[in-house]
Amino acid sequence: MKTRMAIAALGAAISLNAQTFANLWTFSGNYVSGAQASMIQASDGNFYGITNDGGSHGLGTVFKITPIGAMTTLYNFGTNPGDGAGPNSLVQGPDGNFYGTTQGNSNTVGTVFRITPAGTLTTLFTFSQAAVEGASPLALTAASDGNFYGMTSTAGPNSGGTIFKITPGGTLTTIYSFTPQQTGSGLSGMLVQGADGNFYGTSASGGANNSGWFFKLTPAGGLTPLYNFGPLASDAGPPGFVLRGIDGNFYGTTNPGDLTSGTVYKITPGGALTVLYDFRGQNMGANPTALVQAPDGTLYGATYAGGSDNSGTIFQISTAGKLTTLYNFVYLTDGADPISLVLASNGSLYGVTNQGGARGEGTIFSLTLPPAPQTTVPVITSVATAFSGNATIAPNTWVVIKGTNLAPAGDARMWRASDFSGSQMPVALDGVSVQIGGEPAYVYYISPAQLNVLTPPDLPSGPTLVSVTNNNVSSAAFASQVQPDSIEFFVFNGGPYVVGTHLNGKDLGPPSLFPGFSTPAAPGEIIVLYGNGFGAVSMPIVKGSETQSGILLPSPVIQIGGVPATVQFAGLISPGLYQFNVVVPPSLPNGDNAIVAQYAGQSTQSGVLLSVQSQ
Repeated sequence: MKTRMAIAALGAAISLNAQTFANLWTFSGNYVSGAQASMIQASDGNFYGITNDGGSHGLGTVFKITPIGAMTTLYNFGTNPGDGAGPNSLVQGPDGNFYGTTQGNSNTVGTVFRITPAGTLTTLFTFSQAAVEGASPLALTAASDGNFYGMTSTAGPNSGGTIFKITPGGTLTTIYSFTPQQTGSGLSGMLVQGADGNFYGTSASGGANNSGWFFKLTPAGGLTPLYNFGPLASDAGPPGFVLRGIDGNFYGTTNPGDLTSGTVYKITPGGALTVLYDFRGQNMGANPTALVQAPDGTLYGATYAGGSDNSGTIFQISTAGKLTTLYNFVYLTDGADPISLVLASNGSLYGVTNQGGARGEGTIFSLTLPPAPQTTVPVITSVATAFSGNATIAPNTWVVIKGTNLAPAGDARMWRASDFSGSQMPVALDGVSVQIGGEPAYVYYISPAQLNVLTPPDLPSGPTLVSVTNNNVSSAAFASQVQPDSIEFFVFNGGPYVVGTHLNGKDLGPPSLFPGFSTPAAPGEIIVLYGNGFGAVSMPIVKGSETQSGILLPSPVIQIGGVPATVQFAGLISPGLYQFNVVVPPSLPNGDNAIVAQYAGQSTQSGVLLSVQSQ
């Protein structure tokens, strides 16, 4: 593994210096026919999603795609008889697995399933043909109690669909049963948990005007209608996507299906609705289908129709209703009819189109957003070494600074070659700089909530002050403490597995860590590990230079599974990056073994693991 890959574990991002559209993936009939795909961003930074049909059995798939467009099909529905078919959107549970529903097949009227990031699928619940629990389940919502809540579109005790709760283990409880008078042609919509712990949802049909309605449901099953859409043209249903805003209100869309209108609205938990934007006659797209909200409150959405090519748009809208079209889709190159949108951790928008693209089957796209003007003061809430969270930092050490307004809103990126001055590392990115002890730090990654920096190599021990400047506005000084060393191992994806490679460069770890790429260490094998904060080496460090090297003397003591390991090399190989060539003790048992290093009276963070397997 190249050293830059180890440093990239600090937090990878995509540059957002310009508003740029990219077509990351074009669907074909092998993946989906008529798309209807959706996706979410998971805690590992990748995107996971479903296609409603297609795949090797024509019944839908679960896929993973990286932020730069590397696609992997994780599961083809129909592989096992009880799978169901036509999966709905995924949600990630607190256990890191993904949960979703299917519409059923000839054997079922729907299922709830769990799938691991590696692609192992388990059917948790199968709705019966008698459909006493309802039939054709819709998308799931992850609730604060650790369970999942969802709706079925039909059947149930009162024959109009249901709302249910299901545990991660698959125990299902029907909370509410609708009548056909309530849901009209069938329940369709979604649930969102409010700040008060209740659930709020929509039905795209039924209600007093048969144009859909918005309701509240208590966890105990008490349902209260809050708003009936229609018959006014300005709020004509049916309601589509809905989300809970950062202000506690709900924001949603209506999509009449006429390819010329639709609205974006705000509705309070008490049911007071305000139309923020009416697309009728505005030539700004039509039929909004997706909506997300940024941390600064700005809403971003997609329209299914309209725009310069009549293939849909991406728009930005304030909570006061000011709308700006950001992008117009072109059918043949971009795809058309966007139906899913994600605001990713790197500040870009990612989404799925239902049609168009080179094969006519839809696409996955990204749109970077321009940095917003900075108008608020940056605030630092913590300063710590990058992987262990140790609040005591050290010279020439990778450090994470967390807070608010640390970078322009929507700006999240790493340094790149153009940010360097010759061989000198950058001390500012996009107007963001950091001072530690009165000296500039070297800025590797910026985002509004987190900065990753390398501390100056001559930072003196003792109390020090840290400050962040964003667009010429500086934070209050944050008190920190410096000592000569603050040692830790790099870990993959926040842990628990240590960042390391075999001598051939292949990643260390259990096969499930990076499927197809990571493999365990073998007893007696020489492996390469990486660390941070180990202090001075045999060669002097030229301040700011991207070239750093030197031997660490003495070598640290490294134990794996409680057994001392032979350290063949310990030294600095690039800015702040320490490498250790270590012989895995031959006596180690198979499985995950704790790994710890001792150096200068310190120990690396607890809970770090190395996966070992005999050949």
